[in-house]
Amino acid sequence: MTQKNKQDDSLQPVPSNPSEKVKGKVIAASAITFSGPIPPPDILKRYGELSSDFPERIIKMAEEEAIHAHDMERERLRLDEKSLDSDVAERKRGQHYGLIIGLSGLASAIACIILGSAAVGGIIGGTTVGGLVTVFVIGRYKKEKA
Repeated sequence: MTQKNKQDDSLQPVPSNPSEKVKGKVIAASAITFSGPIPPPDILKRYGELSSDFPERIIKMAEEEAIHAHDMERERLRLDEKSLDSDVAERKRGQHYGLIIGLSGLASAIACIILGSAAVGGIIGGTTVGGLVTVFVIGRYKKEKA
């Protein structure tokens, strides 16, 4: 008989008469799950039966993994803090540059007005103030949108 023609004895056709008994096998499966790197004590004990140093190695591996995870979290927090400090410094620098540009523009406008060129002074003063206001408004708008 070839492999294809061979039938499994455990598979029986469904009887046409309900009073007939069906022979069959019951197959049961079970699964044990746990979360975390360390298995429950009874499973850890069975690992110890395989090799006496397995439980100690599993616990050591879990401890090393926890240390690594804590180190990575500390590094991420350090980088976040560094990034935040950099953002604050950049904002301060931008405000200082804006103040310098604004004061320079207003000083130039006043000088032009004093020297008798009121129209030029008005244009310089207006564009300086208008430009700075525009930059700050656009910057806030982009920040709120993000």
